[in-house]
Amino acid sequence: MTIEQITTRRAAELLQTTSHAMRIRLFRSGSYYGILPEKLPNGRLMWPGNIRERLIEARKEAARAYETALMQGN
Repeated sequence: MTIEQITTRRAAELLQTTSHAMRIRLFRSGSYYGILPEKLPNGRLMWPGNIRERLIEARKEAARAYETALMQGN
């Protein structure tokens, strides 16, 4: 199954941010909160079409890990 790819502008619209903020985060940290775009030969970035769902799932997973650590007393 191939995941649809979207432009940085469209990804920013879905995430209610700016494409500039996404590029800054990507270039400073190496990813956009763990998500890597595909860089095309012309320099454009293409993001997974399910970027919003992936970020939500990653946040839920981080919250579960945090709760587990709290319960274990770490």
